[in-house]
Amino acid sequence: MARSGAWFDELDSTAKASADWKDFTPVCQSIMSMKDAAKGGDLKATKQKYMTTVSRLQSWTQDAGIADGLRGL
Repeated sequence: MARSGAWFDELDSTAKASADWKDFTPVCQSIMSMKDAAKGGDLKATKQKYMTTVSRLQSWTQDAGIADGLRGL
């Protein structure tokens, strides 16, 4: 999977430190899907992918036990 830059690499590294890393794969896929939709100029699809990404990221942070540490950032 192609990376999206330094922020993605940092997120990827942080996620790998969690015991729930395998569950982070759908989040990565959502991020890349959103990026592809935006690159293609499809605003509607980009918005839908954004909402999916946010939902998956929220679920993952809860499951990984790191949500409280991210609040307010």
